Amino acid sequence: MNSYSIAAYEHQPIIDTYKQWLVNDLYQNYSFDNLEDSNFLQKLSIIQAEGIRHDIALHAAVTSESISRASFSMGKRIQSAASLISSSLDDGFALMNNHMIGINNNLKDISVGVGTVNQSLQEGNQILSNIGNIMNVASRGILQVNEGISLANQKIEQVNRGISALAVGMSQLNQNMITGLVALNSNIAQSASIIQYQIQQTEIVLHQILDELKVPESQRERRYHIEEGMKYFNKGMSSGDCLYFDDALDEFNKAITIEKKDFFSWYYIGMIYLYSKEHIDPEKAISAFDHYIHYAEALPKRHYLLDEAFLMKAECKYLVYDVDNAYKLVESLIGVNDKAAWRAMKYLSSSPDSEKHKQAVNILDMLVQKNPYAIVQVLEDYDLISNENIIEYIKLYKEKLIRNLPAVFKSVEDFADSIKKLSYRYSEILTQLSCLKNSVSLSSQDLGVIDLLKLNNEATMIRADIENFKSAANDFHEGLAKFKNREGKWGFFDETGRIIVPCQYMNVSDFHEGLASVKKPKSQRYGYINTKGEVVIPFEYNFANSFYDGYAIVQKWDWYFNQYNPSSSKLTHRTGLIDKSNRVVMPLQWKNILIVKRINDDVYVQVQNQDGGWGVVDIKGHIIVSCQWSDVCIDEYDFKRGVYKVKNSNGQWGAVDINGRIVIPFQYSSSSSFSTYIKR
Repeated sequence: MNSYSIAAYEHQPIIDTYKQWLVNDLYQNYSFDNLEDSNFLQKLSIIQAEGIRHDIALHAAVTSESISRASFSMGKRIQSAASLISSSLDDGFALMNNHMIGINNNLKDISVGVGTVNQSLQEGNQILSNIGNIMNVASRGILQVNEGISLANQKIEQVNRGISALAVGMSQLNQNMITGLVALNSNIAQSASIIQYQIQQTEIVLHQILDELKVPESQRERRYHIEEGMKYFNKGMSSGDCLYFDDALDEFNKAITIEKKDFFSWYYIGMIYLYSKEHIDPEKAISAFDHYIHYAEALPKRHYLLDEAFLMKAECKYLVYDVDNAYKLVESLIGVNDKAAWRAMKYLSSSPDSEKHKQAVNILDMLVQKNPYAIVQVLEDYDLISNENIIEYIKLYKEKLIRNLPAVFKSVEDFADSIKKLSYRYSEILTQLSCLKNSVSLSSQDLGVIDLLKLNNEATMIRADIENFKSAANDFHEGLAKFKNREGKWGFFDETGRIIVPCQYMNVSDFHEGLASVKKPKSQRYGYINTKGEVVIPFEYNFANSFYDGYAIVQKWDWYFNQYNPSSSKLTHRTGLIDKSNRVVMPLQWKNILIVKRINDDVYVQVQNQDGGWGVVDIKGHIIVSCQWSDVCIDEYDFKRGVYKVKNSNGQWGAVDINGRIVIPFQYSSSSSFSTYIKR
C-alpha cells in the first residue's frame, strides 16, 4: 500500500476517513493473497482515488454555501462563549499548574528513590551474575564428571562384552577341540581299520600268490586241461556235437595223466561216456564214477557232486539192467533228494519183484504230499505206468480230485459245466479206445495207460481252471474279480464264487466307478459293461481304458492307404476322453493320452500330438504346456504355482512357465530330482 498511497489529498481532513475506510474495506472483502498482488493493489488504489476525488468535490460544493450563511449569525455567539470559556480556562490552568508543581516535587523524590533502588538492583544483579557464572562452571564440571562416568560405564560394558565373547569363544573352541579330537580319533580308528583290512587283504593275496608259487608247474598245467575240458564239455552238451566231447575227453585224460587222483576229471569222463551218443559205454562210465567216488569220499568235506555221482552210477546200472544195485545206490538219498526218490521209484517199478512195486507206491505218495502235481510227471515215464500198483494209486487220486473240485471252484455252475465237458471227453476217449482195440491187439494194461494219458490232458485243463480261480480270488475290484477260462475268454465272478459275467470277452479291465471295459470277440472293438454284465457303452472303440474321476481314455484307429505310394500308408491313432454317458468331453484328435489328473476343480490331461510331442491341456482343450517335449510331468504342487516340469530331446528335465519360458535350466536326470529346488 505504501507504493500506491494517495498522498496528494493528505491536506484535506476527509482523506483520513477514506484511508480508514479503505483499510477496513480491504480487510473485510479481500484475501491476503490479493494483497500480495501488485497489479491488483495498483488498480484498487486508482479506483479508490477516483472515488475520493468525487466525494470531496461533492462535499465541498454542499458545505461551502451553508458555512457562509451560518458563519455570521454564529460569530457573535461564538465570541461571547469564547470569552467565557477563556476566563474559565485561565482559572483552571492556574489551579492545575499548582497541582503540577506538587506532582513534580513528588516525582523528584520518587526519582531519587528509584535511582537508589536501581543502584541496589544493579549491585544485586552483579552478585547474581557472579553466582550464575559459578553455577555454570559447576554445571559444566558436573556434566564433565557425568560424561566421564558414562564413558567409564561404556568401557566397563565393552570389557564385560569382551569377557563374555571371550568366554563364548573359549567354550566354542573347547567344543570344537573336543569334536575335532573325537573326529580325529574316529578317522584314525577308521583309517587304522582300513589299513588293517588292506593288510589282511594283502596278506590273503600274498598267501594266494605264495600258494600259487608253491603249486608245481604240472598242477597248473592240470588245471589248464580241466578248464579246457569243461569248455568243450559244455559246448558238446549244448550243441550235441560229438567232436566237442572228443576234445573234452582228451583234455580230461591229460589232466588225469598228470594227477591220477583228479576226481573232478573222473566225474566228467563218466558223464561223457553216459551222455555222448558216440561215446556211450555204461561200463566205462561206472568205472569213471567209481574213481570219482573213491577219491571224493577221501576229502575232509563232502564234495557237491558226490550225490550226483551216485545218481549217475545208478543210472548206468539201470541201463545194464542191474536195477537192484541201481536202487541200492540211491536208497540212502530218497529222503533228502527228490531226484533220487524219482530214480528209486523208477528202479523199484522195473524190478521183477512185485513187493518192490508196492514199495514204489509209498515213495510216490511221499512225493505227491510235497507236490500234488507230481502225479502228472508219473504219466510221462513208461516204467512207472507199467507198475499196476501205481496205476491203481493214480485212479484213486483221480476220484479224490473230482470229489474236491466243488470246494476249489467255489461255484456249482462252473463245476457242473466242467464235469459235463470232462464226461463228454472221457466217453469220446473210451469210444476211440474201443475202435482201436478192435483193430489192434492191446492188453488191458495198455488201454489203461492210454486212458490215463488222455485223462492227463483233461486234468491239466482242469488244473488251469483251478489256478485261474485261485489267482483271481485275491484280486477283487468293487466286489468282482476277472478270470479266464481254458478257451482264453474272460468273465467275472463275485466273492461268493458265483459267476456274474460269463466268459465271453477277449479282454477285460477291472471294474472302476461301476464300469469295466470289455472287448467283443467278433468285432474286436471295446465297450463298457456295468456290474450286472449289461452293456452301457456300445462296442465302437479300438481301445478303451478304465474310468477315473468320471472320465475314460478311448481310442479309434484310422488306416490311411496311399494307392500311389503304399509304403507311406499308415495307421493313425485318434485318442480322446468320454464320460459315463459316452459323451465325448475331449475330441479324439491326439495320438495318445497318458494321464488324466484332477487338481482341485481343474482337470489336466497329458497328451501326445500326431508328431510325437508331449504336452498338457485342460479338459476344455486349452493348451497349458505346448506339445513340443519328449515328456512332461503333471505335479499338483508345481501346477498351482504355474511351474511345469518337461523333458527336452536330450533326455534332461527342466521347467517352463505357461508361456513356455524356461524358469529352471535343463540339467536334471529325472522329474523328481529337482522337486526340492522348485519348492524352495
